[in-house]
Amino acid sequence: MVISLLSTILRHQSSSSDSDNRLARSLLSTTRMSRLNAYLAGKRVGSSSNVGLVVETLNLLTALVAWDSKVVLETVRWDIDALHRILRYSRNRKDGKGKGKGKMKSHQSSDSRARIALMSLITAMLSQDVPARVKSAFLGAGTQTLILLQNILSGIGDSHEEEDYLYSYAQIKLLLETLYAGVWCDKRIPRTVKVAVFAFGHGHNENGKRGQVGGEKVWKGLLALYTRTELESSQSSLAEEDNDEEGIPADLVHHFLLALCTRPGQGVCFRDKGWYPSNYSDNTSYGEEHDDLDLDVKSRFNSNLPSFADEDTRSNSNKFPIHNPLLLRVLRLLTPSADPRQQELAARILEACPELVAACGDVISGGPGALDPRLNARWMVGMTWYGRVVGLAVPEEMLYLPTVGSTSGGITGRTPRVTPPPLRNVVESIVPSFSGGGTKTILSKALSSGGGAENTDAPAQESSSLGLVQHTAALTLCRCLGKFLQVRTTLLRAARAAGESEEHVELDDGTSTVGPWTRRLTEVTKEVRARMPDVQVVLAFLKHVEAAGSPSSSSTTSKPNPTAHALLSESAYRLVWLVSCLLRLCYHLGHR
Repeated sequence: MVISLLSTILRHQSSSSDSDNRLARSLLSTTRMSRLNAYLAGKRVGSSSNVGLVVETLNLLTALVAWDSKVVLETVRWDIDALHRILRYSRNRKDGKGKGKGKMKSHQSSDSRARIALMSLITAMLSQDVPARVKSAFLGAGTQTLILLQNILSGIGDSHEEEDYLYSYAQIKLLLETLYAGVWCDKRIPRTVKVAVFAFGHGHNENGKRGQVGGEKVWKGLLALYTRTELESSQSSLAEEDNDEEGIPADLVHHFLLALCTRPGQGVCFRDKGWYPSNYSDNTSYGEEHDDLDLDVKSRFNSNLPSFADEDTRSNSNKFPIHNPLLLRVLRLLTPSADPRQQELAARILEACPELVAACGDVISGGPGALDPRLNARWMVGMTWYGRVVGLAVPEEMLYLPTVGSTSGGITGRTPRVTPPPLRNVVESIVPSFSGGGTKTILSKALSSGGGAENTDAPAQESSSLGLVQHTAALTLCRCLGKFLQVRTTLLRAARAAGESEEHVELDDGTSTVGPWTRRLTEVTKEVRARMPDVQVVLAFLKHVEAAGSPSSSSTTSKPNPTAHALLSESAYRLVWLVSCLLRLCYHLGHR
């Protein structure tokens, strides 16, 4: 009762101009803080009396943060097991096994009060009014305070039972807004400290031992909020801030992750070099956002970086280092084919970091067998997502040496780099490989037979199902070939800027050669042709479409839907035209 009264008095006095408050100075003394630590350490948090004491003590410490956050950080025993037990108890009681219904609700209520009080203290320590040095120390690697924050983030999507969530919409909003405004928008906090909160790898448990507490569990906890897609209102006001707040938690975490992961040079998104690997360098500076990242943090990120074999050389020894291995791990946790919000997040990440397109073929194709042609919603959504990745913009500005010559920071020089980007990175942005291989085979199967139809008893149903699969496959191939023409124009522009010619240059020894940019364009054209279905398959598809709309065919079978046939015909003719453009280019390459 006394502690609750003290916290109420301090909250009302914190807005006054008197910065020298005797009550606050007395409570922040070593003796008083030792007693508050003793209150936090209670014998058993499961006891209702001890829970009330812990809650009031946490509320008092939250009020004291406004007076001297540094003293609170340095004097509170953050390693007290009771603080970690608050979060652990909440998770262990999710199923409510072995407890009566009334007793379980009583425990959930006491757990909720302690959990909210602890979260209020942590958000107070990370608010905008707290000095940057204090927040940097609070988020220091391996500290108990960072462990507490990561534990809260990893459990932010948990629930006692269905639709009985541990954290309400208002509490989630308070935590995410504090992290963004108080931490990420504070330029005085080193970026190394900020990124370490979400870094993958081994975290530490409450005993200081290595364990999977941070990193992946933090991201999984945040991504769990994507399942809460209904409008939610705050429950009974266990905290003063938890009133008249309603919204969709999925939208809340979605905008938070968009701000965190899709802005190059901000958040956990580092500015890359487009299609160039991170180990590519020339005599040009590439920005300052990487300079503040400590070498030990960089090595920890790169230790989780997988290697990818180059299909052209058929070698497993080639590695493609990237700037954003953390975002690559995040992409592998997303399910873009199942959730439109996660699809938007994945697309925005790939748009901001073009280097990742060649590194996450399993994410783009949805895993082995996901894009095998069949008429169902999963396949349709998967092909739509595949086409969305293909439709990303070409990072043309990264092909040139940046010369900052204006106040807006734009590139005024148009001098191409010495070497073109790797062949694999360029081709993967045009026709991404399917997980498990067989890109050409799967696309040919979808275009020719449609992969069969599920639950089709009548010929009309079978024809309609086949046409829909073929139409989707044709549109995807058209998008790939359209992207190829864009890339070709971009590479030609760079080759001309480098003074190259598409014609062979005869050398003294009788051989001929072309410039590196023209040579890369030739390689890209041949590789794209190798991944496309054979021309016989495309012509057979066109012949089938024309035959389906002919009068003789309509007299023997059911009359096709005119709208469906018009759409299928349009996609077929467009595909044939684009394939003819590709074949004509390949023909010229073979006769130069």
